Amino acid sequence: MAAADQSSKKPSGADESLRLFLSRTQAWEDPSAVYTFDGERGTARTVICREHSNQPKTRQHTGGISTGEQGRGRQKDCIDLDMYSTQLFAAMQNYGFYCALPSDPSRTHMVCRKLPKM
Repeated sequence: MAAADQSSKKPSGADESLRLFLSRTQAWEDPSAVYTFDGERGTARTVICREHSNQPKTRQHTGGISTGEQGRGRQKDCIDLDMYSTQLFAAMQNYGFYCALPSDPSRTHMVCRKLPKM
């Protein structure tokens, strides 16, 4: 199937994994939550991470999510997605996030923040 036809089919496993990752946290209510993602150019594999305020440990860790570094009142969770960075960029915009390159030119990852609802 051609790449242009990809948008007309049902959500892929990566789309569903992203939706679950975004909804599985208090990040929707945490305006300081920051998402970053990076992937090799031309490959359908991207890592997306969420950094948010440490909350009481009430959530369960389920498959596909790794809890990474913690400190300074922040927690970082990451997942791997079988998705091109360009697809992830578009998906994050569809979920109401603003994504941009960081101001440091040596960094190549994208930084996304949830836009406030009007």
